[in-house]
Amino acid sequence: MRDDELVMSCRTIIGAMTGNPKYPNPTPDLLDLESILEDFITKLAVSRKRGSPEDTALKNESREP
Repeated sequence: MRDDELVMSCRTIIGAMTGNPKYPNPTPDLLDLESILEDFITKLAVSRKRGSPEDTALKNESREP
C-alpha cells in the first residue's frame, strides 16, 4: 500500500471507530493509533521535503509499529 493510501485508510478507520458503539473499548486505543499515525505523517512529510535516505528509512520504520 502506498503511503498516501495508508494515511487515508487509517484516517477512515479511526474516524469510523471513534464514538462507534460497536467498538466501545478498541484495542489498541484509538488515541494511541492517532499518535502513531501523526508520527508517520510527520516523518512522511520530512522524507518528501528533504528526501534523504535516512529520513525515508525513519518514515518506513514508523509504518510498522
